[in-house]
Amino acid sequence: MSEDRTQSDPAEAQEVSVVGWRNWGDHPLVVALTVVASIGGLVFGYVSWRGGGAAPALGEEELDPCVDVIGRWDWLTTGGIVSVVEGGTLTFHVNDATPIPTFRGTWTCSDETGEIVMRWETGLSDELTLSDDGDRLSGTNQQNGVVISAVRAR
Repeated sequence: MSEDRTQSDPAEAQEVSVVGWRNWGDHPLVVALTVVASIGGLVFGYVSWRGGGAAPALGEEELDPCVDVIGRWDWLTTGGIVSVVEGGTLTFHVNDATPIPTFRGTWTCSDETGEIVMRWETGLSDELTLSDDGDRLSGTNQQNGVVISAVRAR
């Protein structure tokens, strides 16, 4: 004894389709939310575009030379290790094994340009820039014009 579940009356099927939505994409609430989300996306895209410069990629932070210069640097120009310390001090060690610094100095950084100036107790000063990847310093010594090159010590 099986039941026949098919509908034979077309009018009955018509009533069911009017009561329920066959395609949720046609529902007025779904259409309204889609329009709002699209407008929001356009506004956000326009604001981002007008803000200039591309945003960093996901997981990639923009460097701040005035912060990211802090650390230990292998001074390729003369050899030795330069330690740039938060608060504006720096030390030069002939090598990693030398516990007492050979020279001391101070450093400053321009928030506007990102230029780093290191002033040594010897009277020399270096004007440097940090590479885009944060792993290299380059510039010149202002007293004798020597090109300065350093890589982040690992």
